[in-house]
Amino acid sequence: MATLKELLKDTVTFTGDPNAKSLGKTGAVPAMTPYEKDNPQLSSVWKWKFSNNSPNEISNLTCASHGMNMVVCEKIKWEMITINVKGQTHFLKLEKEFLLDKFYSAEGEIKKKQSDLWVLPALTDPTMAIVFGFQFKNNKFYPIDPKSTLDENFIPKKGEKPQPFKPQQLNKDKLNTIKVQPLRIIVVVEISTKKQKDDFEPSGLVYAARFSPHMMLVSNYEIKWFKAEITLIRPAKTMQGMAEDMNSEVGTILITETNTPITPIPPQYPISGKLLPYWDNLFDGHNFEPMLNNEYVVVDPKGKHVPKDTKVINYPISNPPKYSNRQVGALTGQGVYDNIHMAPTMKAPKEIIKLRPEWKNELSKIIMAPVCFHDCLHMHWRWGWWLGAGWLALEDAAPFWGFNAEGKPNSVQGAPQVPPNQEIRIRVNNKHAFTYVAFAESDIKIGMWQIVMHHGGSYIVQFNPNKIKELEEVKKICTDETKDFGEGNKSWAMFYFNLRYGTVGATRKRIAERLKNT
Repeated sequence: MATLKELLKDTVTFTGDPNAKSLGKTGAVPAMTPYEKDNPQLSSVWKWKFSNNSPNEISNLTCASHGMNMVVCEKIKWEMITINVKGQTHFLKLEKEFLLDKFYSAEGEIKKKQSDLWVLPALTDPTMAIVFGFQFKNNKFYPIDPKSTLDENFIPKKGEKPQPFKPQQLNKDKLNTIKVQPLRIIVVVEISTKKQKDDFEPSGLVYAARFSPHMMLVSNYEIKWFKAEITLIRPAKTMQGMAEDMNSEVGTILITETNTPITPIPPQYPISGKLLPYWDNLFDGHNFEPMLNNEYVVVDPKGKHVPKDTKVINYPISNPPKYSNRQVGALTGQGVYDNIHMAPTMKAPKEIIKLRPEWKNELSKIIMAPVCFHDCLHMHWRWGWWLGAGWLALEDAAPFWGFNAEGKPNSVQGAPQVPPNQEIRIRVNNKHAFTYVAFAESDIKIGMWQIVMHHGGSYIVQFNPNKIKELEEVKKICTDETKDFGEGNKSWAMFYFNLRYGTVGATRKRIAERLKNT
């Protein structure tokens, strides 16, 4: 059995900082001021706002990037939870009435495999665990008495059963009655931010700062099923002062990662064997205009919702271009999409649009993928099987691997980074907001934390200073087909343009998608 304090040791807040400070139900969150260090991986980059009046949300999640304080999310909200215990459905509202405490850490450190739940090493930035308690009595949920959280029998540990109270003599006939522990549920919503690092995308070309607005749930009774939702809202437009080649409106795209081994950079180049990041090498599908308020099943343990097969271009690109069908070959748990990018598009330099007016539509709205360096919220719940395979074997591929069947994170190549008992749906609310919906209906054991959005997301802060030469070489190789366009071809917009499109035939006056949905 465990007290509440013992249970909270499994949160990111206490894993990174065992001395995290209790702020109580009404205490203010300390002011956050990002700072720079000579080593950028030691710099603090995150800040956010919290109000005790709305304990189920944070606002103005901001990252120091591009020399600016970029608003990554205007709001993150942890929605009401629906649970079913013993055939009865209940609704848990994350309101002030049920708030038990808040625990805050300005910074900390998680060492590699220090925790069974959080195995990736990281330096944490401002992080807070917001703790709610629910106790069922007389067919209704009441707030948990804070005194009861000190009881060593507060909630069983994983695998234990709830302990009855000691027998009590209740009448003159000296009959003893066993009083059963009431149903208790602890919900922790946690905003965890981390310092920048080169472990969010496989090339290591950029430093990205992770953030995780996850939810944790544990009970002293077995839960039949639960449903939890987390909503993220980006600014509708990128901040003024960003690059001139940026369009202002923030949009949303969904992408399917490929499981097919991909083509390396040819041997004639100095960085041969490295990743060639064309779309047909990395992706198996995409959705540039997700249907609003439709729920896409993106992680499916039952295997009912899988990606469609795709078409990839044949090289050398002929006129007209020819395509081959490629079977996606969905892996266990894989749903229709594997990641979401929320960012503005880019536009090519004006002189290039003048040279190729017939490409104007494509040159005026260029999608940043992969890497998505400029003002982009990334969230991956699965990475392609090829990460860590063959020539792309990484020194440490754990950041890109998912959960195994026993619930161990970052351990299986190509698996979703989601506990195996959860189905995940993505509901795009508008072009700059979405809701992450988790549904679990098996293996919800007594005393076992259920974690929603374990993988979190990230925001790119800067290029990896140790790989600038490699980055420039990748850009040069990938923009070779449009090298006759002059200085403008060196722009980031043209880099992303070439990743998606190839030029057709000897004249190169036509373009073709490298990857097509079927």
